[in-house]
Amino acid sequence: MKIRISLYFEIKDSEMFGGEGSVGYAERNMDFTVTEKKPRIFKESAYDYVKRAIANMAKSLGVSEECIRTISKEEYEENTEY
Repeated sequence: MKIRISLYFEIKDSEMFGGEGSVGYAERNMDFTVTEKKPRIFKESAYDYVKRAIANMAKSLGVSEECIRTISKEEYEENTEY
């Protein structure tokens, strides 16, 4: 069985989106394969997985974690040219 998890983010103040005062949006998709030998897709909780994704994104974009928030797919689509 294959499972796809999509996370959507609003990102503030990143140079990638225009610097201080800017707002940008990002989508992150992860595909997992679940088998009898590997029945779990997360080593910890899904919440911990999302927190780690935010930390990694903040580091790569040069902003604090407080500048990133998860949003719904609908909010992402409303604010992007999806």
